[in-house]
Amino acid sequence: MTRLESTSEYEPPPTNRGEQNGCWQGARMAVCRVSNLLRSPSPDPSRSPKKSSPFTKRAMTEVNQLKQPLPPLFEVYMPVDERKPRLARRFSWPVGVERLSERFASVPQAPHFRVWFGDHPFDSTSAKPRLTMEHIANHHLAYPVLSIWYYVRGGNTDWFIMLYPVEVAKKRQVRALLEESIFPAIESWLLEERTPSWLATSHRIECIYDPDGETINITTAKG
Repeated sequence: MTRLESTSEYEPPPTNRGEQNGCWQGARMAVCRVSNLLRSPSPDPSRSPKKSSPFTKRAMTEVNQLKQPLPPLFEVYMPVDERKPRLARRFSWPVGVERLSERFASVPQAPHFRVWFGDHPFDSTSAKPRLTMEHIANHHLAYPVLSIWYYVRGGNTDWFIMLYPVEVAKKRQVRALLEESIFPAIESWLLEERTPSWLATSHRIECIYDPDGETINITTAKG
């Protein structure tokens, strides 16, 4: 048979281990040069790194906020059985101590606040016994869902935040009303300058929730 001669240039493989290692090293250096080239910044603007999106910046801001120290929690006042009242499944607290402590952390009364959870709302306009939440809900009665009470007794003073339940079905609505209009109004009331005569007597601000009208009205009173 006649052996065909190749017209293309052909380099035989290395014949010894030293030449073989040299070939592999050369190939490895070439790969490294290509890899470094791919890693280097591209002069093409279309291939430049993308800027962080507003969503990424917002997420980073939220992470940084989570790292901020939380304000100290208000003390919980439990005069009956040393515990919060147990609620039926029909009812829930509109806000918790954490939210109240955060929202009113900047007012002067913050170090003195105690949160009082009650399931028998106090009717300041009547001498009748306190009503149960079941009675209030069944008869669609308006009642104070939140009260701030400055209490003076025997020369001692206390600041109470009195909180009452709402029906679970209305919790979202009540909380929205508190956040949007009631909390700012309470904060303004707390920041008002008080005379010595005002501080000598008890006062309260009450947030009366009307389930039928779906509103919360604010009233103030002495005692």
